[in-house]
Amino acid sequence: MLDLCGIWKFQFFEGKQIEDINLPDVPLQEEMCVPGCFDVLPDHYCKRGTGVYSREFTLETPCRNAFLCVDGMGLRASFFVDGRGIGASQLTYSAFELETGVLSAGTHTITAAVDNCFDAEKVKLFCPYYDFYAFGGFYHGLSLRTMKRESMIDRVIL
Repeated sequence: MLDLCGIWKFQFFEGKQIEDINLPDVPLQEEMCVPGCFDVLPDHYCKRGTGVYSREFTLETPCRNAFLCVDGMGLRASFFVDGRGIGASQLTYSAFELETGVLSAGTHTITAAVDNCFDAEKVKLFCPYYDFYAFGGFYHGLSLRTMKRESMIDRVIL
């Protein structure tokens, strides 16, 4: 398991939803801590929009598959590895995993766009002014779980 918490490159796009941004190729001029919520910081306090995060990680050996493990974010997000989309989530507060596919040995880049806009059509699991306040960002850690074998039993559900 590779811990991805720490300082990430970051840029906030006020008033923009994920679809309004040319992902993953956007200039990132700021820094943001993960876990952490961008709309509680002085520069972006109580503002709605999308925060784009990026960081590099290095694998010593290639892996057949890996899973990006997100332990909670809000409100919705899209994720990329080396510029390739690996998935999206609207699971506010919830933990989830996204499959990365094959990763070679060497340096890779993860990019995440996290949107804290109130859009009832896109975020079905959160109701503004009804649920908890929806901060934008990562509520808990991120990690990368690599698979050493081509086929491996990860869990059994009965």
